[in-house]
Amino acid sequence: MVSPYRTMTITKVILEDYRSHRHTELALGPLTVLVGPNGCGKTSVLEAINGLCALPGVRSQAAFGHADPPPAIDDVNVRAGASSWSIAIEGLGKAGAWQLKFGGEPRGEHRGRYASWRLGEREGRGNGSNNPTLPVRALWKTLPLDGALPTSQLLRLSRENLTRPSTLEVSERLPELAPDGSGLPAVFGWMKLARDRQYRSVVEMVRRVVPRVRGVSVREKTFTEERLYWHGPEDAPSPEPRRVTLNGFEVVFEMADGAVVPARAASEGTLVTLGLAVALNVDPLPSMVLIDDVERSLHPRGQRELMGAIRELQTARPEVQIAVTTHSPFVVDEVEASSVVVMAQREDGSTAGHRLPEHPKASRLLQQLTNGEFLGVIGEDWVAQEPVRG
Repeated sequence: MVSPYRTMTITKVILEDYRSHRHTELALGPLTVLVGPNGCGKTSVLEAINGLCALPGVRSQAAFGHADPPPAIDDVNVRAGASSWSIAIEGLGKAGAWQLKFGGEPRGEHRGRYASWRLGEREGRGNGSNNPTLPVRALWKTLPLDGALPTSQLLRLSRENLTRPSTLEVSERLPELAPDGSGLPAVFGWMKLARDRQYRSVVEMVRRVVPRVRGVSVREKTFTEERLYWHGPEDAPSPEPRRVTLNGFEVVFEMADGAVVPARAASEGTLVTLGLAVALNVDPLPSMVLIDDVERSLHPRGQRELMGAIRELQTARPEVQIAVTTHSPFVVDEVEASSVVVMAQREDGSTAGHRLPEHPKASRLLQQLTNGEFLGVIGEDWVAQEPVRG
């Protein structure tokens, strides 16, 4: 049975004393592009959203205790000089407005971490003290948030992982593409074998973004990989690493000049494009797709084509929200100005953010300049002059 609360979108993310963010509130639309200098806090926004979407499945002991919490909800994220921190996402669903918040006080009088939630008129708060071995979702068992919150994937594709062969193994679950690109040959190979529509969509997207590519496929590949095995009693303290030889697949590209290029010899831009194309064509898609450095290693034409494909996907799948970070004027040129959030650092090192049309001259200048040209002329200093809210 599908939950009546399942259709939930994220409308806002709020970061309080989180890394470089003293107080940041950003509205999120169907497609959001975060642009700004290195170190201004763009990636922190994506990580906070992804961490909160994953929070329901995190063990309470990890979330609220001291045993290796997920990086996005670790107390090390508290801003220098602050005694507490919090991150929150807000949105709308069939049951009304909702919020999920997580925070901690590592240096204050009431040390510890907590989760709070609100759905319509109902709300609650917990710190996992009564259920340390249960997932965080157990804290709201009387609240219909479980299974209704948006799912997310944060993509930071690594060339090394995208080139690594992988296997199609017997499992209860279909092969999955990891956020770093691991497992690409297995997922793409599965599409080729059993998901023809998805396979063709992936190849079409790669050819659109990288015109020199005429086709993409997989071929057999024998490779070695380190895997962990348990030996001895069932309560053995740790597994033993072992190098094993596996029969799997590697990706190959068919180029316009007739050459067949294995993934390990392909350009980073080509590999990242394939990884993104596969991630954006899996079924079901996460309800929030987060892409860090979306333009990485791509020619300006490829950047435009990639963003065109992402726009078309979001239009065809309006239930899926997409947020990306970029440094490229070509990327911001391919979206509406209202979708662009400009970020910068104030003199005290804290993060500020504004939507592009909020610049006082935007309504006039954006009639004459593209988004990228406007940013090239104006820069980000106007954002950094914003006073701290909250």
